[in-house]
This record gives sequence, structure tokens and C-alpha cells, in this order.
Amino acid sequence: MRRKILYLIFVVTLLALSFYMWKNCHRENPNVCITKPVEPGMAENDSLHYKNFIDTVKIPSSPIVDNAKQNYFIIPRQAVINIAEWEKKRWILPDAGTTDKAWVMFAQEPGLKPGHKTITYYFVCYKNVQGKRGPLVFIKINDSGSIDSIKTTIAKPNIEAQKDYLLKLSDNYKIIFYPHGYLFPWCEFLSIAGGSGNPNSKINGVFVINKDKSDKIEVDFFIHAFESKTSRRKSANDDDGGTYYDFTNPCPTSCPY
Repeated sequence: MRRKILYLIFVVTLLALSFYMWKNCHRENPNVCITKPVEPGMAENDSLHYKNFIDTVKIPSSPIVDNAKQNYFIIPRQAVINIAEWEKKRWILPDAGTTDKAWVMFAQEPGLKPGHKTITYYFVCYKNVQGKRGPLVFIKINDSGSIDSIKTTIAKPNIEAQKDYLLKLSDNYKIIFYPHGYLFPWCEFLSIAGGSGNPNSKINGVFVINKDKSDKIEVDFFIHAFESKTSRRKSANDDDGGTYYDFTNPCPTSCPY
């Protein structure tokens, strides 16, 4: 009987150790979570469809938004690495389990001129409270790749301002669906950012419209990762290839609030 108990303890311990090793491998292996890329020609067409649309659309006159027709946002690779460091330090839970999520939410902040606004984005996830999900954390990603925590009382009104702005745009042009943010599976996103050893590698979040799905104007958000030969890019379409990924889920149904 004692031998059976010892054997049972050994089996349980072995299974627990195997699960722990599998989980760590799953989190650290950059090849595990990468989804299949979008066919390049289709992705470039979808990106061009959005660019053509936003270039000709009538932008709401109030507020004055300096970058209203911007069709992509640069996501510095260093910023993703810094967010991963916050996760390792157990400050945040971007995707620590199957139910913990991360988002990119678009916001409006003061522009360069008085009364002007500029569209930016925040990375949003949960605070790590003793290994459990805590309050939402709003992270500002700077051009240099550094990151800062934004107070909720500042971040939420900025996000709501962009949401209201998109509603005005949608009302004017009968846009069926123009999300104000996107759910990001953190493991996939981290895999793409960490999959390149080139310090000049770039990641763009690119707005797209897929006209093949329907005649309705529905805006989506692709991740465009490519190796940069130089540190400057003129536009999201001015590149020598790269890989597009479509693994984001749009708000409001997939967002934190």
C-alpha cells in the first residue's frame, strides 16, 4: 500500500513538473504563438483601401485633429520588450493566463497647437495583484520605445474622446464598424516583436478595409512586421515587403469597457 502511495505521489509530481515546463516553454518560445500571416497581396490591398478612403473622407471639423488621416501607427519593438519586462517583474498581467487580456486603445491627447488634438494609442492590460487580475493599467508608448503608466482618470477620458470622434465620422459616412480599440493576444504580439534580432526591425499597426468581405465599410487593424534597412519610413506602404498578421479582435465586444 505504501509503495502505491509513493508511486502515486511520484506520478502527480511528474505531471505537475511537466505542465510547469510546458507552460514556460509556451510562454518563451517565440514560434509557438505566431498565427499564420495574411497573404501579402491581399493585405497590401486592404491597407491601400483604407488609405484611399481616409484620404478622401470629410473629417469632422471639431475637434481639430492634426493626424486625422494617419493610416498607421508605429509600435516600437523596444516598447514591447519593455512591457514584457514589466510582466517579468510581476507588475502587469498582459496575458498570464487564458482569460487575461491585453488591448490597444486609441485616444486623443492635446496637439501641438492650442485647441488641436492628436490621435495616439495606449496599451491596456491588468495590474498583477499577487498573481491575480487587478485594476486596468494604461501604458503610454513613446516614440523612443520607452513606456509610462497613465492615470486612469486621464486615460479613460482621452479614450472616450476618440470614441466620440469616431462616432461623428461614422455618422457622416455611414461607416458600419470603426473600432476604437483592439484586443491583442499578448503571446502572438510578443512573439512577433521578439522574433527578430535586428534592432532596426519595425512593427506597424495598420488600418485596413477588406472590400472582399462585404460592400460595407468595416475598419480592421493588421500588424505589419518587417526588417528595416534604415531607421526612417515614409508610410506604412513604403516598405520592401514584411509580413502582415490579422489576429486582433475589435472593440467594443472585445474591449475592457
